[in-house]
This record gives sequence, structure tokens and C-alpha cells, in this order.
Amino acid sequence: MLIEASTDAPINSPDANGSPGVGGADGAGTGTHEYRYTVGVDARWREGPWSVEPTILYQFGSQTKWNPGGVASAYGTAGTKQTAEISAWLGDFRGSYQWGPVLLSAMSMFTTGQDAKSNPYKSIKYFNPLDTDTGYLADWGTQIVSLGVDYYQNMFLNPGQNIGWDKYGRVSSAVKASYAWTPALTVGASVMPIWTWSKVDTDAVRAGPTAGLQPNFVCRKTLQSCRPEGESNFVGTEWDVTLTYSIAPGLVFDWAAGYLQSDSALAHRYVTSQYNAGAGLPVRRDIGVNPIAIATGRVRFSF
Repeated sequence: MLIEASTDAPINSPDANGSPGVGGADGAGTGTHEYRYTVGVDARWREGPWSVEPTILYQFGSQTKWNPGGVASAYGTAGTKQTAEISAWLGDFRGSYQWGPVLLSAMSMFTTGQDAKSNPYKSIKYFNPLDTDTGYLADWGTQIVSLGVDYYQNMFLNPGQNIGWDKYGRVSSAVKASYAWTPALTVGASVMPIWTWSKVDTDAVRAGPTAGLQPNFVCRKTLQSCRPEGESNFVGTEWDVTLTYSIAPGLVFDWAAGYLQSDSALAHRYVTSQYNAGAGLPVRRDIGVNPIAIATGRVRFSF
């Protein structure tokens, strides 16, 4: 049984609604208070060559924050404090079978999300990690949608360090196999298709490499006001191969390569300032989604 509670009131900063004395700041000098609770079960069962690991978590609570206006005013009255109710689920189910030097594994996970039209000042249905080490799925072997061998690149690290893709959640299933050629050398391969729980607004604007997806309230084709719409929920399929070689006690060489066949749920408008100077018309950099590839070698020494 896991029970986690979090209360959050960000520290003072020069942010427009986060500093003492600034319009919209509350008595603590901040614009946000969050009360978040997580309960659930995390279990492990092993019998001979079989292993089963189910995890189910439910997150609830509330987040109170100021609506600063601008684009956000489409979600309510600017300059007022609004409270969003938190209600989100995460499920993660894994199983494996050891057959001599061969290890076969499968997993399926989901985390809830919310649709493009949802009001983040009234409800939060995406799951927040229990800490910010961004380590979710790092033990599975994916190199792009989780921290891999290089332990730096991670497509899901941002925005917001959410386990899902922005507010839209995440659904994945995967299989992998590894073979121990010798006690010192193991090779493996895996495949994982990824979806979002709710369809992504691919007209959203991403204001930078670490920013979230900002809803677009202007239709690109007509330049008229419109509500965000969800267009796609298929992120793509990741393929990975890995190799681990124990050179000596405490000295290990790891190598891995990953390739993501990116799909339409990763599409979004480009940075606002480069989007035809804000005119709203499509530019070449908004067309299509590129695949992602990574290859990394690492030597670790533990003592």
C-alpha cells in the first residue's frame, strides 16, 4: 500500500504572479497552492521463472491558482483565483518469464489525461509523478520515451515532468527479450507503441524546448477565434537494442540505440515568435513530424 501527500506553495520569484506585492499574489507571496494525495498498491510476485508486478495509483486533491489573463482568460475570468479538482489514475502491469539465458518480458501502462477543451483551472486529470527524478520507465530499457543509457535525453521529461504527454495522458504496451551470451555479456531488444489517453491539440503552440503545449484559440486556416480541438493520439513506436558487458568487478560497459517512428500526436505549432510573426499562418517548420534516433555508449565504475 502506498500513500503520498504533497502540499505545494512555490517560493517567491520574479514571475508576474509569484512575487510579494505583485497583483495576483496571495499572502504567501505566490499564486499557487496545491494539496495532492496519492494512494494505491505496488506489488511484486515471483514464483520460479515467472514474475508479475502490478501497480495501480489514484491521485486526488486540489490546486488553487491565479488566472493571469491573456490566453488563459479563455478558461475563466482573468485576475481571479480558481480551484481545480485533481483526479487521476496510473496503472502499470509487468510480467516476465526466465527461460535459461533468455528473459522474456511484457508490460502495459496507462495514465489518464484530459481532452483539448478541458479547463485546467477547474480540473486536473493527468497524473503527476511522486517526485521529480524523471525516472519512470528508466528500468524498462526505452531510450527516448524514458531515461536510457545516457540518462539525460527523455522526450517525456518536459513539459512539466509529467509521466504523460503534456495534459493528455499516456497509454503504452511493450515487449522485450534479452539473451545472456555469457555471465558477463547480455544483449536485448524491445518495441513499444505509445498513445495519449486523450487526443492532442496539434494546433497548440510550444513556446520552447522545456515549455508545455499552449492552447491555440485561433484557427490556423481561417484566423478566426475557435476552441482547441483534439486531432490525434498516436505518438509513435519506439524500437530499441541494448548491450551490457561487465568488463571487471564494478566496471560495466553499456551501449544502446533507439529509434522512434514519430506520429501525428507529436505535431504542434512552432514557437510563437517564429510563426509568421504571430500572423497565425502555417510555416514550413510546422509541417510534418520527424523521427527520433539515439545511440549511446557508457562506461560505469562502481566502488
